[in-house]
Amino acid sequence: MFEIFWVVLLILVIFTYRIKNPYLFWSCIIFPPLGLLLLIWMPIDIGSTPFWAPAIVAFVFSVCSIVFKTIWVLIRKMRNKPPILPSLSIRIIRPIMVIIIFPGVFYIVKLSLESADTYAVKVAKDVQEICDSNGACPEFIKGWKVDDRKRCVCETMYGKYGTKYPIRYNVEGNDFRVWVRHNIDEAFSVSGGVDKILEAELHIEGKRIMVDTNSLVPKPLKNGSS
Repeated sequence: MFEIFWVVLLILVIFTYRIKNPYLFWSCIIFPPLGLLLLIWMPIDIGSTPFWAPAIVAFVFSVCSIVFKTIWVLIRKMRNKPPILPSLSIRIIRPIMVIIIFPGVFYIVKLSLESADTYAVKVAKDVQEICDSNGACPEFIKGWKVDDRKRCVCETMYGKYGTKYPIRYNVEGNDFRVWVRHNIDEAFSVSGGVDKILEAELHIEGKRIMVDTNSLVPKPLKNGSS
C-alpha cells in the first residue's frame, strides 16, 4: 500500500509542471510534502527502510535544490539579468515544505521513542515498589498482553506521539526487566528486583551502555559498556 503511495507521489512530482489545471497543479505542489506526515506512525527500523529512505532522499534533494536555486538567483542579480519568472519561483515552494516537514516528523518520532523509554522507567519504578513491599516481583503487569509461549512474560505497545514501540516485561526468580525495542540493533532496558536498585541500560549492537539517570537511582551511574 505504501509503495503505491510513494509511486503516486513520484508521478505527481515528475509531471507537476506539465499540468495545466491550476487546482491539480497546486495539489501536486502541496500534497507530496504533506505525505511525509504519514511517517509519524512509522518507527525507524530496517522494516521501514522502504518508507524512510525515499523521504531522506527527498530531503537531501530539496536542500540541494534550494542551494542551487539560491546561487542561481544571486548570480543573475550580480549579472543584472531579468528576475526569474513567477512559474520558476513556485518551484521552490515544494522543497521548502519538505525541509520544514521532514525534520519535524523525525523529531516527533524521536519524541515518541523517548516517551516509550520514560513509560518503561515509570513501570519499572512501580514494579520495584511492589518487589520491595511484597518480597517478590509480580509475574505479570495488569492490562498487558500475556505471551503464552513464554512463562512470566507480558508485553504492550506504547508511544505518545504516533509511533508505538513494543515493551516487554519478564521475571526470573526475584529479578525483573522491562525492555523497550527501539529497532533491530538497539533496545533500552530497566532492571531491578528484590533487595536491588534499578539500573538502566542501552543495548546497541550487542554492547551494553549504562544509562546515567537521576530519576532511577539516588546517585548517578558511571557510563560504561560491556
